[in-house]
Amino acid sequence: MSLVRLIYASRATDKFQPTSVKAILTSARRHNHANQVSGLLCFNQHCFLQCLEGPRAIVSQTYERILADDRHEAAEIISFHYVPRREFDDWNMGYLQDSATIRAIIKRRNGRDVFTPQDMLPDDALGLLKDIRDYMTYSLEAP
Repeated sequence: MSLVRLIYASRATDKFQPTSVKAILTSARRHNHANQVSGLLCFNQHCFLQCLEGPRAIVSQTYERILADDRHEAAEIISFHYVPRREFDDWNMGYLQDSATIRAIIKRRNGRDVFTPQDMLPDDALGLLKDIRDYMTYSLEAP
């Protein structure tokens, strides 16, 4: 099976509500688990940065479904690559909400306080998502 990694960014629309994140995550986790898709979502109330990993056809179908969601707009693919292994294999859809911690990770990664994933280069976007994954993994394992 050929694995791909798709990273994209988008902006929330006025149809996005505070309860939307929970609904998005519930749907994504159910769909992704059933379809061998893994990934991570980063959101700060304005912008989304998301990684999807899995079989090419399934990742493409998942992205098409995401594009049809009117709670976000201006989706841009940051990177799409065939990969030898997953970076987010234990995550049906990991998520870290906007917080001082996420802002510190973003600042450390790109030197700015502002989260503008549409401006990120592919390596920087993947690096940020991996930093978030590592923080979440450590936080879950800490006593």
